[in-house]
Amino acid sequence: MKKLIAILLFSVPSLAQQSPIIGSGNVTVYGGVVSVSSAPSGSCSQGAANQQVTTTGVQYSCQNIVSGTGTWGTFTASSGGSMAVLNLTGTPPSTATTVGLINLGTQNYSDYGMIESFQYSVNGYIYNLIENTSTGASASACYVVGNSATIQAANYGELCLNGTGYAGSGEYKAASATLLDSNGGDVGIGTVSANDIHFFVNAGATDTARVNGTSGTWMFNNPAYLANGAQLLGTTATSITGTTFTTTGIVFPVTGVSYATTYRGRCHVVWQQSTAVSTVRFGIGTSVAPTHMSLSAVSFPGTTAVPYGTDVTDITTATTTAATAAITPGATATNYITDIDVTASFTAVANTVTLYGLTGSASDALLIEPGTTCSWL
Repeated sequence: MKKLIAILLFSVPSLAQQSPIIGSGNVTVYGGVVSVSSAPSGSCSQGAANQQVTTTGVQYSCQNIVSGTGTWGTFTASSGGSMAVLNLTGTPPSTATTVGLINLGTQNYSDYGMIESFQYSVNGYIYNLIENTSTGASASACYVVGNSATIQAANYGELCLNGTGYAGSGEYKAASATLLDSNGGDVGIGTVSANDIHFFVNAGATDTARVNGTSGTWMFNNPAYLANGAQLLGTTATSITGTTFTTTGIVFPVTGVSYATTYRGRCHVVWQQSTAVSTVRFGIGTSVAPTHMSLSAVSFPGTTAVPYGTDVTDITTATTTAATAAITPGATATNYITDIDVTASFTAVANTVTLYGLTGSASDALLIEPGTTCSWL
């Protein structure tokens, strides 16, 4: 377990600023710089007026309060050292409260089981800090979480910052790397509600990638890092008997989070006709109108088709547009290949680009065969 053992360090006089104790427990200070006199005697009631301070600046707070009355908390210390290490024993509140056993300020909601609660309002950063200034090859600073199975070397989760001199292979052992990792269990990163997950670099205003909080779809800013294209796999073809453009069920990965990007993609279509007495045609449709889109296509030898000719350019509507002329297959039940190139930019993010097909006769089905794929290049 790569961790800096975290201890709570307090200057003893600062305890004079503590709020009344909630729940039950004792506080013991080792290595304190003050000599502490006995706690006040008698009962007490919760409230600032009843918080007693000794001549050494140590505060005794009312605890174990029942029906408004309690006893003074005990506090012991021994001399030596310039800082104090705090050792707490006690039970976190079992009923909803706005403060924990260790507390600063007041939370804006109530809950139970809080050991620590810190609240402050300032137009700037507030933070907890664990800093390991060692430059050694194994130095790191970590927050570690565990469960009933946790031991020193297994079954824990940690958020770590490696030291400047950390040495080893890979990102896990990279110097100055920040790590979120688990030993002995899966790591889950996500949202409980329908909110996006964002990835960014260099404090950029535009996401590098984003996971849609509703659909779970990945959206990428750079097409070079887009997910694998949609493919038709297995042994079953998709049959199209429509004489108007019908979706083949094959779509490009959803376009990225930056719609200013120009995308270049290709559909590699493997197809045949059931009787080869009619023609087929392919088209491209979008869920959102493109700013610009150009299409070009070519069918491999073996059909009577020729390249489409002049590219279909500057498409600016979401209407499905023909990417090929009518193609006549040369033989029945024989696979042919048509490649369709797409170059486009879009007016909105999360655009879906879909491959469509049609047949010239409803009785002569167009079969989209396994091996067909559409992807961004």
